[in-house]
Amino acid sequence: MIVSSPQVAAALVNPLRSRILAEFAQPMSGASIARKLNLKRQVVNYHVRELATLGLIEFVEERQAGGMHEKVYESKARSFIISPRAVGPVSVQGESEGGTAKLATVAGDCISELSDRPEASPVFVQDFVIAFRDRDDRIACMQELTNFFAKMKSRYDHGGIGGEWRLIGAAYEKPRKNT
Repeated sequence: MIVSSPQVAAALVNPLRSRILAEFAQPMSGASIARKLNLKRQVVNYHVRELATLGLIEFVEERQAGGMHEKVYESKARSFIISPRAVGPVSVQGESEGGTAKLATVAGDCISELSDRPEASPVFVQDFVIAFRDRDDRIACMQELTNFFAKMKSRYDHGGIGGEWRLIGAAYEKPRKNT
């Protein structure tokens, strides 16, 4: 599940709420989680109500346990990805217009757009690493890519009925592994 709401993102990064949410991978009640995590039932139930209100868990059933009625919930997703949109605009000091902040924004847009699509929708991905000979080599490659993208847009962008497609080119230096 892609999370773009700041309130939902805040719940996911709250250590206690995320621990409780993890327990809902399988249907459980707040009381069961309280026992398992050795927490007060009232504390857990407070967080369960918040998780349900935020749409992270959903009601499954009500069952009787020891003379009490327990509400059973389950997580709405196996995993959660916090979209950069949930934390607002990204700002990286000292970066150019096309720098890290721009890449993070475009990546966030991609995550949001792809999360709304059916699983079988066509997507084309190319991913590889290039080890440049030197700085001049890298600059030449980036210029070639820039020209290539401009040529592709000019050649194929006609506002036709084939639908709008996002074409992204990104290049950045991979972090070096400590060896």
